[in-house]
Amino acid sequence: MAESILHDIEPVDGGYALTPDKVCNTFAHSFSGGPIRLADLTGAALSRLGAHAEISGTPVYDVTMLWSRAIFEHPDTVDGFQYMSRLYTNRKAVVLFDRGTSLTIAKGTSVPLYKHKMYASVRRALHIRLT
Repeated sequence: MAESILHDIEPVDGGYALTPDKVCNTFAHSFSGGPIRLADLTGAALSRLGAHAEISGTPVYDVTMLWSRAIFEHPDTVDGFQYMSRLYTNRKAVVLFDRGTSLTIAKGTSVPLYKHKMYASVRRALHIRLT
């Protein structure tokens, strides 16, 4: 959740400022089915690829987008990849590719972000204020 709404915002005075419009127009999506195949861009697996934490620890996305494209185009055709969250550095985040051909997963429900069960706790933890 934090990766979706805060990826291009830097903290100010110990928190993040968001407009109500950003929160109201961002949705949390659920998926059903599985299992899915994810490339692992964490820990030793990331190191074996010759990369390090900078791949997910930077707000500059030029290199990150190149890695994403390389994984998307890899012949293994994984469904996405997992990486360590830049904003919650002790939690994993997931990118799912929309290949348009997946028989493994199907989109489930979508809810406005502010109605998601985790929204209030993330807002408190990251000191997100609406401006």
